[in-house]
Amino acid sequence: PPVGPQALVALIGQRGRDEALLAWEPQLPRPAAERRIHLAMLDGEGTPTGRRALLDFQASTDTPHFATADDGVVTVTLAAAAMADGSVTSPLVEEGDVVPTYVRLGSALELVASEPIRVAPFGEPGIPALVRSLTCGEGHCSALTVGGEPQVLAAIELPSRESPWRAAAQTLPPSAPPAATMLGTVGSSDSPLAEVTATRIADGRTLVAWTSDVQEPMGRRSRNKPQEEATLAFRFVTAEGMAGRAHVLSKRAISVGGVACAPAVPEGQGESTAAAVLAWATPANGYPQVFVTKIGKDGSKLVQRAITRAQLNRPAKPVLPNRVSDVAIASDGRSGYLVA
Repeated sequence: PPVGPQALVALIGQRGRDEALLAWEPQLPRPAAERRIHLAMLDGEGTPTGRRALLDFQASTDTPHFATADDGVVTVTLAAAAMADGSVTSPLVEEGDVVPTYVRLGSALELVASEPIRVAPFGEPGIPALVRSLTCGEGHCSALTVGGEPQVLAAIELPSRESPWRAAAQTLPPSAPPAATMLGTVGSSDSPLAEVTATRIADGRTLVAWTSDVQEPMGRRSRNKPQEEATLAFRFVTAEGMAGRAHVLSKRAISVGGVACAPAVPEGQGESTAAAVLAWATPANGYPQVFVTKIGKDGSKLVQRAITRAQLNRPAKPVLPNRVSDVAIASDGRSGYLVA
């Protein structure tokens, strides 16, 4: 399934077959118009068969109705009305109106039929206010609908037929397990690595950055006693997997601070010379501090700024240790960055 929390929508056994339909939905926040229900067929052991589909459901609450048919699955959902060729739908059903829509899928979850539900006794445009009691049997699927003025209760059949309406579902190709397509060395170090991170930049390359692992002492660093420090380096890797030369940004990094990177945000109207921004930690005036460095497309250091000023002017007496651990950076969605 997609990354993130998921919610079970339905689990329905298939009529006359040792299979079941699994329906679920990602729980990441999104507008109601972007809700998508994932469908997959399971075999008798509960193992995915590879047959998958995606169902539109444009409502902030509730879930679609499902039923099993002799030849597959039928569902009633809420979807935007539109013609498949982009032509005008109807003077009474406007483009984008969210209406009850039925979808029939075959045993391989291939699309068989999909169109808005319209009931002639309700008058034009015939869109029901309520659809319930979805059921299938002996080759037919039906539902109870309520609509019209005054309201009428009507039983309708949901046929398998070609339709000019845009489908509210799509069949997905079988999913393949993740597989490595390239294996190569992008960095080396005489000491163990503390952290490795990467980000895709605007030109399609990937920036890979790493810090070596060197244990840091607690508290204030001595100015007189030499201490081993970590190396922070990075390099660009093309979309084809070709690694560029390694650039050493600092030989005074702090291992526990790690390194984080984010693509450079656009700068004004012209083409930006920046490729990415790195957040990392290094000692300054005897204490660990967080720095941010803007990296050019050629690997050059364009701008570098200290983000923290912790304990710079405190007197030389015992104080609580100041530590930097696991820095992070991300775009703020506008023209800047969030650093933590």
